[in-house]
Amino acid sequence: MGGIPRNVRIKVVPPAYLDRFHIEIPEVTNENALTIVNAEIINDKSDPETYQLTVKISDPAGKIVSEGGGKKTLAPGKNNISVVMPAIKKPLLWYPDSPALYTVDVSLKSGKNEIDKLQDKCGYRWYEFKEKGPFYLNGERLLLRGTHRHEEISGYGNAIPDSLHRKDIRMIKELGANFVRLAHYPQAPEVYKACDELGILVWDEVPWCRGGVGDAEWQANTKRLLAEQINAPL
Repeated sequence: MGGIPRNVRIKVVPPAYLDRFHIEIPEVTNENALTIVNAEIINDKSDPETYQLTVKISDPAGKIVSEGGGKKTLAPGKNNISVVMPAIKKPLLWYPDSPALYTVDVSLKSGKNEIDKLQDKCGYRWYEFKEKGPFYLNGERLLLRGTHRHEEISGYGNAIPDSLHRKDIRMIKELGANFVRLAHYPQAPEVYKACDELGILVWDEVPWCRGGVGDAEWQANTKRLLAEQINAPL
């Protein structure tokens, strides 16, 4: 089980650049959606420098509905910066039948020059399992119908091109499913993107199956894998 089953890309970056960002959604209701954008910025220069960080959230129609950021002084090395965005009023909620996705754009400028930018998407939703009861999405009862997926295809093993990942997810959606269990490990970024776009809820798993709970070292490693899985950039 060796080799690289994921896409590999080389990105040429300036001395200060956006390494990644994580979208945190602490609260969603029918009236408001709160968003925090946590950006990880690298400054490879030996001295601190000030840059303009801009974050914009656009609705599914492309209209900017929230904007934040400001001037940030970056110390040499890694800088973690959180931007609390203005609340989005009456957000379009994500449902399997209408998977509304908002676009988050993060830009880094030096003076008037944009030196780096990243983009990601997110859906606003909340969920709960009632104790000994059904599943609720956005306050409405939802019957989960789905299947599970292993990341392998004859002739490819698990080194699968994005087009075939997306084909699998389209087939699952065409079955009438609104749910998929990804067994038993993190799968390709394209799988999660396709599920978000097509309206499929995901049960995600760390790479472990039927082994029982291990010792302290095992537990620490499992927590690390879980954190990496949540924070991994798509």
